[in-house]
Amino acid sequence: MKKKPSVLALEYIERKILTREWRPGDKISSEKILEKEIGVSRSSIRSAVEKLVGLNMLEKKPGDGTYVNIIDSESLLNTFLPLIAFSETSYYEILQCRMQLDILAIELFIDNMLPKDLNELKSLHMKMIDSVNDRERFIEFDMEFHKTIARGSGNKTLYLMSNILYSILKEFSREQYSEIPLEEKCVHHEKLFKAIETKNKKLAVSYEESSFLESMAVLK
Repeated sequence: MKKKPSVLALEYIERKILTREWRPGDKISSEKILEKEIGVSRSSIRSAVEKLVGLNMLEKKPGDGTYVNIIDSESLLNTFLPLIAFSETSYYEILQCRMQLDILAIELFIDNMLPKDLNELKSLHMKMIDSVNDRERFIEFDMEFHKTIARGSGNKTLYLMSNILYSILKEFSREQYSEIPLEEKCVHHEKLFKAIETKNKKLAVSYEESSFLESMAVLK
């Protein structure tokens, strides 16, 4: 199927950015130049530029031109979080993705963990135990526990993707935790921590997988 001119323009500009032909801070080509290079109308180019501005990939400076934005982890999170949250993607599918990311994060964490990372996990687990009567605080510490594992994995892409999914699933966690005694969650995290501490990848992955499968069963 033939692509719309605005789509061709968007893909062309996107490719320039992703291949770093246009780097963060660079001013992009004028509409007149892009019109010749892409072979589409200026209105199509404007439409593509507006979409990329909306995605925070480009920034318009009135009276000056359009520039490539500096894209960091926070801006990517702010960009893609609403795209996923308001799409047709189900919580079940998001949980499937998060399960695989968490499993990979655990395996990499065990390979790369530093004493301070392990101490932080232990501290967060103790805070979870102390928060069994405060569901909101418990959820915050639970999320931070898994974020610490993702961060300690040493894989920045995995950490960013995990943060996006954690943010989306936060509301689901509130609903899920209203049905499950928090003491049970503490027991799960204690087992998971012990397996990580002893560098038992197989056991740690098994605990994490079983926890996710229980959560996913609720959604079926």
